[in-house]
Amino acid sequence: MEGKNAEQVKGKVTDSDGNPVANVSVGVKGTTVGTMTNQQGEFTIQAEVGQVIVFSSIGYEMYEVKYTGQKVIDVKLESSTHKLDEVVAIGYGTTTKKEVTGSVSTVKADDFIKGAVNNPMGLIQGKVPGLSITRTQGSNPNGGYQILLRGLNTLSGGKQPLVIVDGIIGTNTLDMIDPNDIVSIDVLKDGSAASIYGTRATNGVILITTKKPEVGKVRYEFSSYLSTEMLAEKKRFFSPDEYRKAINDYYPQLKDVLDKGESTNWLKEITRTPLTQYYSFSATGGTSALNFRADLYYKNNQGIVQKTDAQTLTPSLFVSSTGLNGKLKIEARLIYSMIKRRGDNNNAIFQAVVRNPTQPVYDPTDIAHGGYYTDITSSGQLNPVAMINERDNSTESQLFTGDLMASYKIIDDLKFNLHYSFNSQQDNTGTFLSQYYPELGRKGEATVSNDFTKDILFEPGFEYKKNFSGHNLQAMAGYSFFQSETKALDITNFDFPVEDFSYNNIGAGSALGLGLASLGNSKVSNRLISFYGRVMYNYQEKYLLSASARYEGSSKFGINNKWGLFPSISAGWRITEEAFARNSAWLSNLKIRAGYGVTGNQDIPNYQSLSRVGTTNRLFYYNGQWINSYAPSSNPNPNLKWEKKGEFDVGVDFGVLNDRISGTFDFYSRKSSDRRWK
Repeated sequence: MEGKNAEQVKGKVTDSDGNPVANVSVGVKGTTVGTMTNQQGEFTIQAEVGQVIVFSSIGYEMYEVKYTGQKVIDVKLESSTHKLDEVVAIGYGTTTKKEVTGSVSTVKADDFIKGAVNNPMGLIQGKVPGLSITRTQGSNPNGGYQILLRGLNTLSGGKQPLVIVDGIIGTNTLDMIDPNDIVSIDVLKDGSAASIYGTRATNGVILITTKKPEVGKVRYEFSSYLSTEMLAEKKRFFSPDEYRKAINDYYPQLKDVLDKGESTNWLKEITRTPLTQYYSFSATGGTSALNFRADLYYKNNQGIVQKTDAQTLTPSLFVSSTGLNGKLKIEARLIYSMIKRRGDNNNAIFQAVVRNPTQPVYDPTDIAHGGYYTDITSSGQLNPVAMINERDNSTESQLFTGDLMASYKIIDDLKFNLHYSFNSQQDNTGTFLSQYYPELGRKGEATVSNDFTKDILFEPGFEYKKNFSGHNLQAMAGYSFFQSETKALDITNFDFPVEDFSYNNIGAGSALGLGLASLGNSKVSNRLISFYGRVMYNYQEKYLLSASARYEGSSKFGINNKWGLFPSISAGWRITEEAFARNSAWLSNLKIRAGYGVTGNQDIPNYQSLSRVGTTNRLFYYNGQWINSYAPSSNPNPNLKWEKKGEFDVGVDFGVLNDRISGTFDFYSRKSSDRRWK
């Protein structure tokens, strides 16, 4: 905390070559006073005579200097060849890499994939052993990533890891984050590391940490890039000449039927050379009592397929305040994002690949099909150009996150934490197929849907840290309340007198008056309530022990299985801290660790445990009108519960030649049980 006799100290931090070092943590030892250096390596901090100022940064040796009243302190940091003091996020807290006893992989910003990415997960593609990240829709800017950690853990539940951004758990968070704002990504692989998240952690946990406000003079950042894409494979499909040769060699009797006399590159007809534009602007600064970070992120990502693109505009504000002599810290963040997506017709690519390359694109004489060449004899063989041109599809999404984190230092070793976040996402989607869309068979078809999802997270808790005589103890305990609600509305109509309004005049279709249009809406919600805690202990940073437990209840499960306990325990031994290995000339780090943890999977639809009724396909004529009939759609299942996975992991972390060569070996054995399909 800042005392009455504190004085302002300024300075600059550089490396051994004289270059400024940004994002160096500058703090007064034994207090909560701290700041960060800006891009020029400059800092400002309050300190009293006799206090010690500590400088620390990833990749550099820690440096301490005693304040004797000097107004300016310039510091030169020496590079560190090891990374054992790197901060690692472990869920509801942090630790250092040397103290981790579970299987955790950390990727810092310097090691991210460079270049254009349309999703933060692309930053660590191929960077984490056991983590598979695949773009299942190729270059489609509206397609996400399939993420699998250590293979497939389930047959019927969700398969994706739990992704948490700065403690925020929500459905929309990844779409809103500017990849340029991410500082690190930590992957909790095994059960002992992930069990603190209970029924959501069977597939692992990915923790994303973003940039925070910096203390000092306001600093501005701007970054931008342009990128393009191209088809990697163009020769795997028959050209017109190759197609004709195959006909002559194998089906000469069908030459007049199969050879339509044209030469068409169907992929070229529906693709383009896309241009992606990215712009990011930020401003950060302020005093140690009040500082901020404001960001504006814009991206226009075109796809290779025509009429496919995604535009994202995200302004955000992050404010941090410290008061009550450094005891109280409040961080508040607002993020709003507008995303416009267009196109999503992967079937057109399939048709372009299998289409006869001797067929023409257009046939002006075929008025019934809008002048597109149509092979009436081959059902399912559609003209991909018509599929692109005669289909409009767009989604406008508005996403919002409000996040509040507060901490109060009750005594030197005990702190109270409070976290609240609200997330919402509204998607308005419209699709229109004109009368010339292949095989539609009607005068246009329009679909409009609206989906609204909101999540609420409330988490109070306590954190305790104590160091004495070589003993280091960390403990935390808390309560978590999470509620999610989704509302949906879907309307489909067809046979329009005019097509000028696309899907924006859906009531004009004649199918509505004939009772053939479809209309539906729904509302679902679920709750998750948890009590959790963790204790971490080490002696002289040599013998390490960690244990955690989460007691959790979910509304998704049956009345007999609402609550479950998810414990974990792990231990580690840093052999290189022993006297017999400490002075080894070649071995710089050797740690053995082992752990066991239990996690669950609650990623299933809502209300599966309840007795439900729904409409049937049978109509009854009663009192002069047709009415729907209702019947049971599912029987009650009071014993429905989460899938459970118990995982045992043994690992070795090593470094030789001052960590110039380092690595990790892991052996794990896991067993999943209580599968829903049993």
